[in-house]
Amino acid sequence: MGLDYNIKNISKGKYKINLYSKEFKKGKFIKEESLYSTILNIKDNKNGFDISIYQENEEFKISIGESTYYEVSSDFFKSGYSGIALFGIESENKVTFNKDFPIQVYIIGDNVKNIDNTNIDDIFNHNSDNEIIIYLNISNIE
Repeated sequence: MGLDYNIKNISKGKYKINLYSKEFKKGKFIKEESLYSTILNIKDNKNGFDISIYQENEEFKISIGESTYYEVSSDFFKSGYSGIALFGIESENKVTFNKDFPIQVYIIGDNVKNIDNTNIDDIFNHNSDNEIIIYLNISNIE
């Protein structure tokens, strides 16, 4: 279960890409964890690149660009709750450099079927058992 993203308005150059998660329980912060960090070298002016983030069992499967693939395990999915939901915050992004922005939210709990909004504040107001938010940060190096 996951989503594909097309990051727009990036031109030729080097970029530092950081993906990290913040985990919450009943809306209270638990921990932050780095998922992936890399330097991406865009050699032509193709005006963007793709990122895919999928959850399978207890792992995140991350793909950036055309050839980078990475897996990272997460204790978040070991909770044993009966329901899980995925919300994509943005599916197509115009990059704001050096700014963290949420792109994906996973929620675990029995009441996930009652959530019908992708606004993070509204999700926390449902007091789900556990939430994990995936953030993306892109920095221009050159």
